[in-house]
Amino acid sequence: MNNYLKLVAMKLRLPEPLASHISVKTGRKTFSNYLLNTLGWRRGAVKVVLGLKTDRSLDAYAREDERLIRLELGEMAVD
Repeated sequence: MNNYLKLVAMKLRLPEPLASHISVKTGRKTFSNYLLNTLGWRRGAVKVVLGLKTDRSLDAYAREDERLIRLELGEMAVD
């Protein structure tokens, strides 16, 4: 699968540092961090979307950061 991603990166003419580091794990990390911290999804939902079985396996891809805190504080201000 990583070879297909590298072919797509080559077709899109992505700059070399990015093109050589693209991988399935990089995509899963980016996607899980986006769902968890930007959209505010629950860890359980992110785990299901990624097809993971344990919280520990999700820890390899995503961790909560300040974006999630900002999102949650913003929701509290609206209430």
